[in-house]
Amino acid sequence: MTVTTDAVTQDELVRANTYFVDYVRFVHRWEFRRHQKRWAEALQLLADGFLRHPQKGRDCPACVDLKACSSKHATYSLLILAFPGSGKTMTVCQWVAWLIGRATMMGEPIAGGLVCNAEPVALLRSVKGVRDILEFNPRYKQVFPLVVPDESKWSAGQWFLRRADTDFPWPVITAVGMDSVILSYRWPHFTVVDDPHGQTRPLPTARAHVGEKWTVEISTRGHEETPRVMIATRHASDDLPGRVMKQESGWVVLITPAEDEFGESAWPFEVVNGVGMGISTEALQEIKRVDYSGAYLTQFQCKPPSEGGGYFQYFPFLYTPPRQDQVAQVIQSWDTAAEAKDVRRGSYNVMVQGVRLKDGRVYIDHVYRARKSPVEVYEDCVRLFETAQQRYGAGKVLVLVEDASTGQSLVSFLRAYTPIGPYVTGYRVPGLGKGSGKPGRGDPVNRAAAVTNIFAAGSVLLPATWTSWRDEYIEELSSFPYGEHNDQVVATVQLLEYVYPTEARGMPPEVTVDLPWW
Repeated sequence: MTVTTDAVTQDELVRANTYFVDYVRFVHRWEFRRHQKRWAEALQLLADGFLRHPQKGRDCPACVDLKACSSKHATYSLLILAFPGSGKTMTVCQWVAWLIGRATMMGEPIAGGLVCNAEPVALLRSVKGVRDILEFNPRYKQVFPLVVPDESKWSAGQWFLRRADTDFPWPVITAVGMDSVILSYRWPHFTVVDDPHGQTRPLPTARAHVGEKWTVEISTRGHEETPRVMIATRHASDDLPGRVMKQESGWVVLITPAEDEFGESAWPFEVVNGVGMGISTEALQEIKRVDYSGAYLTQFQCKPPSEGGGYFQYFPFLYTPPRQDQVAQVIQSWDTAAEAKDVRRGSYNVMVQGVRLKDGRVYIDHVYRARKSPVEVYEDCVRLFETAQQRYGAGKVLVLVEDASTGQSLVSFLRAYTPIGPYVTGYRVPGLGKGSGKPGRGDPVNRAAAVTNIFAAGSVLLPATWTSWRDEYIEELSSFPYGEHNDQVVATVQLLEYVYPTEARGMPPEVTVDLPWW
């Protein structure tokens, strides 16, 4: 696309020099999309030195949202996690060009910047994108006329601007691969890390190598007020973004999933200057449908499963829901919040519905999860029972509630005052309790460990088609025991303890029936 210059006002030039959003609008003719506006705001504050520190500014009434009230409450580290094709690289390249131009116009010496990427081709493409803006964009030259490239010192990985102090040794930008050797240069002006692991999921050893590279060679290259921007698509809980979030303080983290809270695409597909951008909601749903590895949840929703958990990591899918004649029993396993105050604190009432197939496997076909008091759950119990009975047939549905705390009250009420009473049973954890010498209800980790082999054997199936609950269910089980919640884990463990009694644990039934829907 050819960029032309029109008559512009001095005010437009000043605003483009001062404000990142105005710069992008004037120089690049781009309006930030809905999902990118938060990035632009954070990048502006980072350049100005007023990005709010997540710890220092947490309780300060004068700090507002991302903006710090003063440099004392500011941070210089920004982490943007977003789905593939979200425009994060383009945005940061534009920010680097704007940062260089603004500093030059203010008379500040350009001490250099570092740009890192795992893939050499992507790295050079990013740096060349910045170089092309500075060298060829006429609107950029209008805003920043003092930025003049020194082409005599340009190379693929390093390049300079013309400056009065010709003895200044450092390049404006140095491009470094995550596997490259970093020399003794310092980059006090900015550091950008763009997708440190590349586009494919790295092995654990490669993730560890990148983490060491960041800690030892990259993060030490600036001073404490050097702006640091890391943009990435997630690959695993212990990838570089995961490591810095866990081990380092001061990072402002902006998470941009592909799917918003309403199940719609964060960036609906559009064509701009003949180039397709964004992704439609329908395309996202198709990616979900064919995803067998959890890549959608990890890369597109920025929710990698915990590598440290490992109790539940294998989730085979069933493509066609089972017919009534293939179903032996339907178990609705309930985990109820202890008290109403626990609901207010964030606990959930959960029901995991497992369909026990005649070949011995269990198909999880529905999960109910709501922040409701035990009293409010009663009506939902009856409704969910009746729905399952209509679907799978009379006499096949069992309501399983742990015989403890509010679960006892739920069992008593359902038996005494509802028509589903004969199908409700209290459940006691086998082998646990007073005098057993084993952990009880308060420690579900040992119980989960005892049923993990059932998952590993492929005896627990999930719907292949997307459902509103499936991704959160996989996320919670994958991250257990380090996730925020474990309600769905407890309900699932209880279900499997019931279907596979303790004496059969470790020997899940073999699949011997050749079913066309598997």
